[in-house]
Amino acid sequence: MRIIIDGTVGCGKTSVILGESQRDSEHKRFLGLADLGYPVFTDLVINVIKHMRNSGINDPSQNWDIFFKIAVQHCINNYNNANVGTINFYDRGIYYLEIMAKRYGCMMPLEYDDFCSRFHYDNPVFIFEPIKSLDMTHPHSTDNKQKVYTWEDRVRQHHEIVKLYEKKGYETVIVPLKSDDPYRSNDYRVRFIKEQLGI
Repeated sequence: MRIIIDGTVGCGKTSVILGESQRDSEHKRFLGLADLGYPVFTDLVINVIKHMRNSGINDPSQNWDIFFKIAVQHCINNYNNANVGTINFYDRGIYYLEIMAKRYGCMMPLEYDDFCSRFHYDNPVFIFEPIKSLDMTHPHSTDNKQKVYTWEDRVRQHHEIVKLYEKKGYETVIVPLKSDDPYRSNDYRVRFIKEQLGI
């Protein structure tokens, strides 16, 4: 199975998947889905930015076309590298790129439409609610420099993400918060996902 965990920026996806967050200055560890032995594919945007920086392109805004081309190929590779006979968790699927392209006024490469017409992740798609206590008005060092979101931006994008997955024919499950402290919600969210999948 290929299960997507998605959501706007600052919603706690990475903490639930990996058991830690790049934004946590205290570097606390929590139980994540990876700790339970499930294969995970980490945040595609961060991985593509890292790849671009290693290739001498400091920020995606210098060449969004290259960013989206690399990102789509990255998603295709991750899809094809899923382990058979188990649940694979994806920190964002390919569809989030469409949300990004709209935000930055870019066109998606042809490979995106080709992938979407031929391949499908499994249901349900878990969409995390944004966490108000996380400040996303300043980009992290691993982010693109234009990743600046107000609370209103994040709420709007959350709804856009839900609508996009529904338009693509996916069953969506909103993963609620137990508290506005992202780290106190972590164990609850892991349990919630396991219960929804019956694992």
